[in-house]
Amino acid sequence: MYQRFAGCLLAALCFALVSCKESGTPSADPTLGDNSSSGDAAGSNPAQAKPISKEDKASAIEFGKRIEAAVRSGDEAFLSKLFDFEGMITESLGDHSLDDEFMRGFRKGMGDPGSQAAQNLLQAKVDFVSYREVRGHPGVLMRLRINDGLEYLEYELKRRPGSNSDWVVADAFTHSIGTFISDLLKSTMTPMLAELDQSILEKFLKRNSTGPNLEHMPQVLAMFGMARDPSQAEAALAIWNGFPASVQEERLARMAHISNLGNLLEEIDGPHGKSYFKAIDDFERAFPGDPAFALMSIDANIGRGDFAGARQAIANLASAMGDDEFLSFYEGWIDLFEEKYDDAERRARTYLAAVPADDEGANLLLEAGFGAGNHAVTAEALTLLEGQHEMDFSGVLEIPEWAEFVQSEAGKAWAAER
Repeated sequence: MYQRFAGCLLAALCFALVSCKESGTPSADPTLGDNSSSGDAAGSNPAQAKPISKEDKASAIEFGKRIEAAVRSGDEAFLSKLFDFEGMITESLGDHSLDDEFMRGFRKGMGDPGSQAAQNLLQAKVDFVSYREVRGHPGVLMRLRINDGLEYLEYELKRRPGSNSDWVVADAFTHSIGTFISDLLKSTMTPMLAELDQSILEKFLKRNSTGPNLEHMPQVLAMFGMARDPSQAEAALAIWNGFPASVQEERLARMAHISNLGNLLEEIDGPHGKSYFKAIDDFERAFPGDPAFALMSIDANIGRGDFAGARQAIANLASAMGDDEFLSFYEGWIDLFEEKYDDAERRARTYLAAVPADDEGANLLLEAGFGAGNHAVTAEALTLLEGQHEMDFSGVLEIPEWAEFVQSEAGKAWAAER
């Protein structure tokens, strides 16, 4: 039993990034893959007994920047101590009390969650965005990018137990799902707790309006995990098709469904395109104004060819997140769709000047140069990617689509330097 509880906790902390994959994104080289991006703060803060001091606010900001630096430097030791797992468990269980023997087994079943959480972060690009007060506590807004997904996380910070100075992440509001991790855990773990004591489920349902389908939450959470691996999309849809209609109407189930449909969306007009966009439309009608929809709508509008709508969605998200720099740069990928290569190049250079260590600026510059047939810009971007980011473009010389560049003066000079 305790392994199942532990699995729920670990799965919930392996945040399922909502895919904003842009099917048909112009790509100068297939090895680059797609470049993607895709709400509302975590809600109003309750009244506080005491205001947050300037010192704590400044300290929280430094902590957010330290998280960013730790990911970039590979500081696994720091990242493995980032989350207060014990506090999350306590928050999820609420006033439920379990005997010491069960909790010892539960902790044993978790293994080393800190190490697993650290590994998840090290696979992503993690950036500190801004200070955010979360439920009356100091907090930081972080941007996570992995593969073709984007997530905004609001980390609620509290002092580490037994420390007057160290911060720890006590909870996290995930914008792609629109919920706190502790609430997600509560919904997932409650039906399992009910196997121990049915009265626990009855008490929970009296205090929470989470719907009548809690017994299916472990499967919904599993679908979010499967969404991280496109090869499991068909298996995830089989789970969805097995749900009763009442579960398919639930908010989180719909989101898990959309995430997996997105992994099957190889072509906009392909066999899964209609299902994907219908699922998004149904979600928007069922949950108008939902914070998670801001991350879906960019992909939805691009897929339909509504580039003005996609730009407006980006502007809305930038306003809500206060992340103008990154999301303004992301408009460069829409510029590519509209063949506005000069605009894409301008955005790429602005981003490169601001964030030279991020390879996405050079990737956009490459796409802009290749799309415009501007061989000097293409060579410049390739040199950046090979030198600063250690990417191997040796295969470019043999790709037929690159023949024009390879035969150009800029291309010949680039090949000679290699």
